[in-house]
Amino acid sequence: MPSQSRAQRRQKNTRQAPRANTPAARPLQDSSIDQAESETPESAFPVAPAIELTPRPAARQSRQARRPVARPLPEPVDYSQDYVIARSDLVKIAIWSILLFGGMIAIKLTGLV
Repeated sequence: MPSQSRAQRRQKNTRQAPRANTPAARPLQDSSIDQAESETPESAFPVAPAIELTPRPAARQSRQARRPVARPLPEPVDYSQDYVIARSDLVKIAIWSILLFGGMIAIKLTGLV
């Protein structure tokens, strides 16, 4: 039997451990305590720190101060020799296909097949 994947092991662990939201995992509450007072959203879910999306002025200035690196453009590739070879190959293919097609017609008309 192949070894379990990470996802399968994680599913197995979560099935075995009781969840915090299930009734079996929660302690029984006294009916006199208001549920809204006992569970606060701040304690239930941690709040992630706020991330500033706008760049700071110093970072903006340093970004503007950088100059783009001037690189020479690559020379264009000359494919003319490849086109000549491909054209000659296509001509050979066309000649052979015409000869074979003509041969098939000739054999059919003579009645050999």
